[in-house]
Amino acid sequence: MSTTMKKIHLLLRTTLLLVAVPWLAACSSDELDPLTGHGNTISLTTSLDGMRGVNVLQTTQLNSGVKVGVFGIAGGSALTNGDNSPYSVSGSALRADGTAMEWPSNGGVTLYAYAPYQTGWTYNNANVFAVAQDQSTDAGYLDSDLVYGVPTSNPVAQTADAVALKFKHQMARLEIVIQNKSDIDISNAKVLVSNTKTATTFNPSTGVVGEATGDVADITALAALGTSTAAYVALVPQTVAAGTVLVQLVSDEKTFQVRLANAVTFVSGKSYTLTVRIGSDDIDSDLNDEDASMPAQSRDN
Repeated sequence: MSTTMKKIHLLLRTTLLLVAVPWLAACSSDELDPLTGHGNTISLTTSLDGMRGVNVLQTTQLNSGVKVGVFGIAGGSALTNGDNSPYSVSGSALRADGTAMEWPSNGGVTLYAYAPYQTGWTYNNANVFAVAQDQSTDAGYLDSDLVYGVPTSNPVAQTADAVALKFKHQMARLEIVIQNKSDIDISNAKVLVSNTKTATTFNPSTGVVGEATGDVADITALAALGTSTAAYVALVPQTVAAGTVLVQLVSDEKTFQVRLANAVTFVSGKSYTLTVRIGSDDIDSDLNDEDASMPAQSRDN
């Protein structure tokens, strides 16, 4: 393949999370205690802080089919049916896959929830989490989009109303916008985010995401370049060093690479947009965020 330099115009900007969506409607509990008037079953509803972007999954609501892990803690111990119990998403409600948690006879309950569900997780340890290297499908992307939900305040006092859990994205997200001004066919191209670490840890009791760990890898992005110009990946928060090839666009004709001239840090819960313009004559690159100019180098091979 030719190593002749051409032009790609790139723009990377950091965008803050959108304003949190309103709390969604609550559901009443199934059964009332005759003495207290409160329901015995703990009912749950959800909302999700959005991330800017279009044509991407799980923006302002948890996707149907995603499994949620829920912890209910009272007196320093997990409730019965509240120790990493799987719940299913049903609109704005969460439904226990088995028997739902019940309110204890005394005191409130501390609630932690996350998705996608992971077997073996505990509520007060750093649990291992990894994004998928193949995020080219809806399932691969959703398996990588770690979200975390808690009530407005913990612990929660017994109530007949459903407890609203507000979820937030814990990974970073990179949106790659392709603007093809050339005669190169990219309709079947693969978009790879390269040289990032894919593993980390997460502690549900603190909401802390650990450092990125493991070897670097290529991640295939969720894209439909035949009908859309955007591709998406969920990334473990980390700093990518200067000189690193961050993005590759692999078509039948050429492979285009974007190399960082300066380090860039991907932050938990933030969305980043990289706009790539493929010109007919040459490639050049300019990588920016809101805080500083970070030029990148590009090459077509």
